[in-house]
Amino acid sequence: MKPNWTNARLDSLTGTQLKALLLVASDASPDLETMPHNDLLKTAADETTTVQELTRIKDAAKVLAKQAEDGAHREAAQLVYHVAVVAAFVRHGVEISGRPMRRQQAIYERFAATWAGHPIGDLFREAVARTAAPPRTGMILPSGTRLGPYEIVEPLGRGGMGEVYRACDLRLNRFVAIKIVAERRAA
Repeated sequence: MKPNWTNARLDSLTGTQLKALLLVASDASPDLETMPHNDLLKTAADETTTVQELTRIKDAAKVLAKQAEDGAHREAAQLVYHVAVVAAFVRHGVEISGRPMRRQQAIYERFAATWAGHPIGDLFREAVARTAAPPRTGMILPSGTRLGPYEIVEPLGRGGMGEVYRACDLRLNRFVAIKIVAERRAA
């Protein structure tokens, strides 16, 4: 049965969605050399790029997207933005975007499909795998663990920044709260 593609259906697709659909349908890979902002894209995708440089690239991409003359330049700037964010997350374990990585999963899946067979696609695929992984439920420090003069009594809570424990300060014989910052946030 042939789908009935109305104008409303086509109009609801963004330029990026339409381009991704056409690329997947044509099985053609994007040409990195002819893309706008390819110098920033290559630097963001480079394994040796530091978190500081990736943050600079992300911020530059936001400006480029706002100043874009046309859809191709805007979409290229958005790709640069996402490659920088994903590279920091995958290679350095750092989130440099204010948006939660888990909420970007659908976008990253599309980029992974579009860039399949290219290191950029591998970055997005790894980001999808890491954000799709179920969160750890167990606390990392069991009761009785000693941290210097402190002894862990019980877990109090867990959040995006890390874990909080009730502990006893053995020097002063009083209870304290200890926060263990998540490894990805400690950088």
